[in-house]
Amino acid sequence: FFERWFGFKLPRPLANERLEALRRFAVLARVSGGRLPAEEVKHFLTAGFSLLQARALQRRASAR
Repeated sequence: FFERWFGFKLPRPLANERLEALRRFAVLARVSGGRLPAEEVKHFLTAGFSLLQARALQRRASAR
């Protein structure tokens, strides 16, 4: 309704911040061959994931 009347879309919040952090980390890990900056790993850990999970995703991404 709002989009029709005013002609622009409202930003929609992410469904789940933790899931978005996982998606971002997985995409970056794949694109970089598993070599992510420390800041990205820190962001992933802050979202509630463990270092073991981060390393497993990085290994998986570099195996390609």
